Amino acid sequence: MSAGDAGANNFAAYRRFIVGSTRTRLYAFVHIANMGLAGFPVGELFNIDYAQIEPAARTVAENKDIALGIKVRMSENVIAQHGIEPLKRSIAAVEMAGTGGKIMCHIGGVQTRELMSQILDTLRPRDILTHCYSGAPNNAGKFTNIVQDGKLIPAASISTSAMEAAASTTRWPKSRSRKACRPTRSPRTCTCSRATRRACRS
Repeated sequence: MSAGDAGANNFAAYRRFIVGSTRTRLYAFVHIANMGLAGFPVGELFNIDYAQIEPAARTVAENKDIALGIKVRMSENVIAQHGIEPLKRSIAAVEMAGTGGKIMCHIGGVQTRELMSQILDTLRPRDILTHCYSGAPNNAGKFTNIVQDGKLIPAASISTSAMEAAASTTRWPKSRSRKACRPTRSPRTCTCSRATRRACRS
């Protein structure tokens, strides 16, 4: 899954050249910034005008088979002093799209502790909060994540019973043990998989 690599201006390229060139089933969150992450290392929302609601909503609606919703990064080094506005625009866009999509909100080093509480109060049920335990500081070196002074902030309500229920119904991937390849003098008698057979020829 692409977590906001592309926005409205370049999502068509993501679909054609990335999704279209692999047999793996790919999904994506459309970035609220119309250029996605193409502006890196400059924060994509230093200029709030890049957060355009209608183009983002249209992109989600036109790609509803793979677009799961809208991505927004709320760290201070991404949005500068724009506060809660990028998240508000993201929610407006995903609701305008009309696909029932979600918000994926990236946090880590938000501007203030108050803004962190605002973010949690603004997110809707079933929206996604990423990096919530990263402990990344803001530009001033202060820790403003959901864990502050060793405790969850009041706005952060996490149900351990909900997490346990989700874990019990999750289909965890099973690891496959592979036999070690034993090179032989002849590739014809090699017992390793076809993918690793070249190693036996050297």
